[in-house]
Amino acid sequence: MSTDIHDNSPTPDQPKSTTTGIAPWMIIVCVLILAGFGAWKMGLLDKHTQRGPLNVNTATMEQLIALPDVNEAIAEDIVKKRPFKTVEDLLKVKGIGEKKLAKLRDKVVVSDK
Repeated sequence: MSTDIHDNSPTPDQPKSTTTGIAPWMIIVCVLILAGFGAWKMGLLDKHTQRGPLNVNTATMEQLIALPDVNEAIAEDIVKKRPFKTVEDLLKVKGIGEKKLAKLRDKVVVSDK
């Protein structure tokens, strides 16, 4: 009966293996993916997010629906009642009251452009 002893250590002419577990770059990639997912969940990477307030006179249905507490019916009513002269005119839209307008006030503008 022969007993083979396997020695996996490198011989002097073989380079030492430098892989000891997870490579640091893999950790960095995972952290970046998780950070991106977190930003997406918070709405920071939403495809409807833009750099400033949304102009309710020119916004698309998708952009309006992306606003807080604005559903498809409210967005449709906003589109039907355009153009608005002031942000307060949104109170004429069915489903928008003082509380909802307060949530929207810093996220929307009214402009002809």
